[in-house]
Amino acid sequence: MIFPQSTGQLSVIVPVYNEGMHLEQRIGHFVTVLDTVVGSGHWEIRLINNGSADNTAAIIDSLSKRWGNIIGHSLPDPNYGLAIRHGVAQANHAYIYIVDLDQWDGAFIQWAWHYRQSYDLIVSSKRADPSINRQSWLRFVLSWGLNAALQLLFAFPGSDTHGQKLLNRKSLAQILAQTKADRGQYDVELVVRSLRAGKSMIELPVPYEEMRPARNALIKKVMWNIWALSKLAWR
Repeated sequence: MIFPQSTGQLSVIVPVYNEGMHLEQRIGHFVTVLDTVVGSGHWEIRLINNGSADNTAAIIDSLSKRWGNIIGHSLPDPNYGLAIRHGVAQANHAYIYIVDLDQWDGAFIQWAWHYRQSYDLIVSSKRADPSINRQSWLRFVLSWGLNAALQLLFAFPGSDTHGQKLLNRKSLAQILAQTKADRGQYDVELVVRSLRAGKSMIELPVPYEEMRPARNALIKKVMWNIWALSKLAWR
């Protein structure tokens, strides 16, 4: 695989699922921040329509026409991990920023971009500072339970695997190729594999406030996470 020669260009991967209500406003904000932090013309945003049933596809088409460096992709069924893997495979630039619409934090990307050559992987954590975490109690409990399982199964020393990520594509090329988990466990496998490979990593606390209600019932989500983590641990 041939990587870009530039050390300063950024691919932003954003999985979107039924995000029509927030998509245009959030992406407009993303563009403003990226032009300031990375530089106009030095970034691309890849919006991965992850099986949406609302007007997300039409809004992505509109955004792509408005900005030439916003590229839309479409997958038939909702699957977060597959959406990320698809976006990473299509990315053009040396650094990749993985982020959900409701995770974006301007201070995080500014700091991470400034120090991009110092770390292989920079991860945000909504759990590192509870005073700036505005999660519902349900999601807070689920996040705590997931992290406890990661500590038990993988001796994970961090506080979050599901936050924003800025990664050095060339440094993590082999790990990206090995990361096969789908749905929400993609983040877990990517971070755990990077740790076990001895990659240089840092975790930054970020504020977090939910944009959307929980999509899955508590029992269903807990049972699926147990099964998925067991499968990952076996691999």
